[in-house]
Amino acid sequence: MTRVAVITDTVANLPEAVYRRYGVRVVPQIVIFGETSYREGIDLTLEEFYRRLALADPLPITSRPTPQSYLEAFEDASREAEEVVVLTPSARLSGAYDAAMTAAREWGGRATIVDTKTASIAQGFLVLEAARVASTGASAAEVETRVRQLRPRVAMYAAVHTLRYLQRTGRVGRAAAAVGSLLQIKPIITIGQDGVVDTADRVRSWGRALERLVELIASERPAMSSGRLHVGVMHAEARDDGQAVLERIEERFPIVERYFGYFTPAVATHTGPGLVGVSYWWET
Repeated sequence: MTRVAVITDTVANLPEAVYRRYGVRVVPQIVIFGETSYREGIDLTLEEFYRRLALADPLPITSRPTPQSYLEAFEDASREAEEVVVLTPSARLSGAYDAAMTAAREWGGRATIVDTKTASIAQGFLVLEAARVASTGASAAEVETRVRQLRPRVAMYAAVHTLRYLQRTGRVGRAAAAVGSLLQIKPIITIGQDGVVDTADRVRSWGRALERLVELIASERPAMSSGRLHVGVMHAEARDDGQAVLERIEERFPIVERYFGYFTPAVATHTGPGLVGVSYWWET
């Protein structure tokens, strides 16, 4: 029996092969089209989600994972581990943290719930680090400490064509969305240390927005960095743009770990199509 099992949810955006390698259990987020709810990765594939998103009227909404889904993950993990550590998206953006806490109170075992205060592949990097530390035989407290140490160093930025979707879901204010639309501004959004979506920059063209994503990585490289970059580039029906950003990153920086793919439905529902994002951290 191992000491600690790591649990997360589908927002973490890591490839299935990575979850399998480290035995990470993944709880599905819920996407709702009309009156029908779908569990990410179980009832709804990425391909089906993006096909339906393009045609949806009204647009889909999301719902947190159920406490029961966390309880089931706890029970499954307890067959192999003494404790569980759960990493959720920012509690300011998702109800997953509250659902996991509810499940932990009902469960008889030992569960540590960690709010990563971020989302997507930024959350995924913290999940991956937790799983790597857990694989050494570390305790739940040691895994949690490492996640909290790394969290301030993991950045996430994304270029969006419009703030309309984020405004609709309450992630940004109505005034900011209206001004951005009026001036044809392409915003760069981020998730701050408080776990809230904020506007990091505003530029006047889509090409400039993609360039700015690469510039931000360079500007935030620590002075004592080893030069080893962990990076993930995600997109929402913008594969060519995402690939172009990744290629520019590869040309400029020494990369030790990279991920590329689609934003999960729970993220893209709130941003709409056309999103390109980068998450990264520098080794020091």
